Amino acid sequence: MEHPDRSLRIIWAMLACLIVPVTLTLLSIDEVTEIVTKEDDPTPYGYTWSLTIFLIPLIAIAIWFATNRQYKIEAKAFMLTAGGVLVMGTVLDIMFGYLFFRFPDPHSALGIWLPAFGWTDGWVWGYLPIEEFLFYILGGLVMTSLYVWGDTYWFNRYSQQNHKILAAIAPRFSFHVPTALIGFVAIGVAWLYKKYGNHPYNEGFPGYFAFLVLMAILPTMSLYKAAKDMINWRAFAFMYSYMLLVSLMWEATLALQYGWWNYKTEQMMGLMIKPWWDLPVEAVMLWFAAAWGPVVTYSVLRVKFHQKAVKLGLIKVNTAKAEPNNPPNSNDGD
Repeated sequence: MEHPDRSLRIIWAMLACLIVPVTLTLLSIDEVTEIVTKEDDPTPYGYTWSLTIFLIPLIAIAIWFATNRQYKIEAKAFMLTAGGVLVMGTVLDIMFGYLFFRFPDPHSALGIWLPAFGWTDGWVWGYLPIEEFLFYILGGLVMTSLYVWGDTYWFNRYSQQNHKILAAIAPRFSFHVPTALIGFVAIGVAWLYKKYGNHPYNEGFPGYFAFLVLMAILPTMSLYKAAKDMINWRAFAFMYSYMLLVSLMWEATLALQYGWWNYKTEQMMGLMIKPWWDLPVEAVMLWFAAAWGPVVTYSVLRVKFHQKAVKLGLIKVNTAKAEPNNPPNSNDGD
């Protein structure tokens, strides 16, 4: 059985193989070509229609779950995780949307505007388009559902261990000190670059970077040791690759060019990707930070529900059936 820490290192190596050559290529470009349009409203409802990038895969996976009812435990863990994604996405958008984002072209959205909280200006009414909420909520749901589908079906044979065996093992909840240290050091380095880096965005604080780091490290600090043996790293890599592709198409190709949204530079660390219309590097980090928490949460919930099912006699643990690289379906015996 492949050790989970080694699996995580392989994912980082895969990302490095992509990130390094792309970064070198992008750094070779010194000037951004401005977009030229003859219309004041070049993409009517473009932001609205773009949400189908998330909606259609979500519907497809929902249909798959509805027609594969044997995954009862996974479905329950997914629903609770999805509920958390829904609540957190809404709250975080209301509390931080005004701080980090702006929306230059109002015609790209339906025109339904919701309030946002400004940390220095109080409540700002009619600031956030409803598409902003749907973007993060649907995006979070798609990430979680893609991982669950990959873990239970597409990459099931590569599961790290048989979840029925793990049902007899109590998750090891503990404070993961290295994660906390790495997170706070990263925020400190980002602040130094923001303040003293060779760029025109030295004013302000890298709030968006700090927000993303905290969003990733908070679940890791308390849940990683409990979840790492249960995470299907191939399913995670598949899900993250999909979300990166969506991000490249959505933000780098469309959203910034046509003003669907943009970033407040005083809250960015100042490391911009020039060929992508000065896209902050934080935007590329978003999907990893946003995906990590739901995957860890789902993994812990899944094993907890297996534990409960074993105690109630709903499923039986048969350690003789489990093979490290080809475990049986986690619902055998339901």
